[in-house]
Amino acid sequence: IRLGSTPVIGGDKTGTQTENRLAVAAVEGEEEAEALKALVLANDADLGLLAGDPLEVSLLEHAVRRGLDPAALRRVHPRLSARPFDSAWKYMRVTVESDEGPVAYVKGAFEVVLDRSILGASERARWLNSTVSPRVARR
Repeated sequence: IRLGSTPVIGGDKTGTQTENRLAVAAVEGEEEAEALKALVLANDADLGLLAGDPLEVSLLEHAVRRGLDPAALRRVHPRLSARPFDSAWKYMRVTVESDEGPVAYVKGAFEVVLDRSILGASERARWLNSTVSPRVARR
């Protein structure tokens, strides 16, 4: 997820109860292509082996359905550094090479990513009121 001057990944899960699988229903934001790239690059799953966290597998599967080739994208944008997801931190960060220089992608719990953003108080409130469940907004 990127906030402020960056795209936002919005997703939903379906089939969890009936199929024991997660599936991304949508990616929403002003820069869908950049958001899809983030789904792949801030991700440790491997579709070829069907290995990885179920959420990460579902994110990769969605990117593939939208026409991305994860292996090719990872070759073009190799990781320079990473902070793996940790349940205490509730986010993961990767920094990758790009034509414009190093780019960092952060993926994690919405409220944690929002707290780490550069958004002002009014913009944070707008995000919380428009996109987050009442449980998170009341914290």
